[in-house]
Amino acid sequence: MTISFKGDTIRFEEKEITFDYNIDKIKEIDNTVVVLLDIPPKVNFYRNLLAFEKNGKLLWQVQDIKEKYPDLEGIIPFIDVFYNDDILSAVDFYGRNFKISLTNGNILDFHAVK
Repeated sequence: MTISFKGDTIRFEEKEITFDYNIDKIKEIDNTVVVLLDIPPKVNFYRNLLAFEKNGKLLWQVQDIKEKYPDLEGIIPFIDVFYNDDILSAVDFYGRNFKISLTNGNILDFHAVK
């Protein structure tokens, strides 16, 4: 099954999804496709990580950081996503690395990497 993206649109085999923002990258992990949206500067949207089944069905949108860490300041969009050793991680511009559950999009933990 071929999954591709261009601009703000991702194409699954039988489904096409268009977002409000461009897609920065996708990661295919087993039967899951993780999508990182490229959020322009000064746009207040930071839940820019989503996951889909390979048929295009939405599995989750990343948990609201303010829900998990209500006292954390400077919430900004993720700028990169990694998958290593069965751990999905998303990084923001401040160098904070958030561990994300691949199953449901919940934030499991975070630490600063800068």
